[in-house]
Amino acid sequence: MLFRSSRWRQVGRAALVVGASGLLAFAAMQPQWGTDYEDLPSRGRDIFIVLDVSRSMLAEDMDGSRLNAAKAAVRDLIETLRDEGGYRLGLVVFAGRASLQSPLTRDYAFFLNRLEMAGPDVVDRRGSALGDAVRKTLYGFGALEAAYTDSIVVSDGEEHAGGIAGAARDAAGEGVGV
Repeated sequence: MLFRSSRWRQVGRAALVVGASGLLAFAAMQPQWGTDYEDLPSRGRDIFIVLDVSRSMLAEDMDGSRLNAAKAAVRDLIETLRDEGGYRLGLVVFAGRASLQSPLTRDYAFFLNRLEMAGPDVVDRRGSALGDAVRKTLYGFGALEAAYTDSIVVSDGEEHAGGIAGAARDAAGEGVGV
């Protein structure tokens, strides 16, 4: 009788080991049921900062110059975006001509470095060509999905070249928010 109960125990243990191994193999296959697909929106956006570095931005009618105040505001924005995560940033500076200083990147340290270096000496022409700068951002966005692209213009509002209305229409036509 002692032999019988010991034998049943061995069979029971073997059955449990085989069953557990089968369930483990089934779980390792990661079975999935159903075909419900859901489109999730992109987490971050692609944003170009369009910074006016014309001579008029050197006026010291604020705490320091207008340019320093604008850079401080952009730095504050970047800190907020960094905390949220997922955003790509680009920098276009302009005076009489627009210049791409940073392509779209998630490297915020690089972006901030380019922002600090931005000044009137970076652009080779005097004046203020805001329309040219907005068009430069459209070139920088390329073939990206317009629903997730924005341009933020930081300027004292002085415009010498005219053409901002046409550039705004071009941006709206591309679906880029300005």
